[in-house]
Amino acid sequence: MVLAGDLYHFRKSRSDRRVPTINADSALTIATMERIEQLVVDQGAQLWIEHDMAAFLERQARSNVHR
Repeated sequence: MVLAGDLYHFRKSRSDRRVPTINADSALTIATMERIEQLVVDQGAQLWIEHDMAAFLERQARSNVHR
């Protein structure tokens, strides 16, 4: 599992490679996105976007199945 932190705030941000306007260095942010995406592929990891409420609710629903 890789936590996105503030790299991505929403799934759409990830799929569209959106860089928040407040970021100081867009090129560095894009390079970081590429490195993280490669890490996810290389490790077979899941990327969790903490600000994504829909993903949170999906994970919560799956975890409630096992209770």
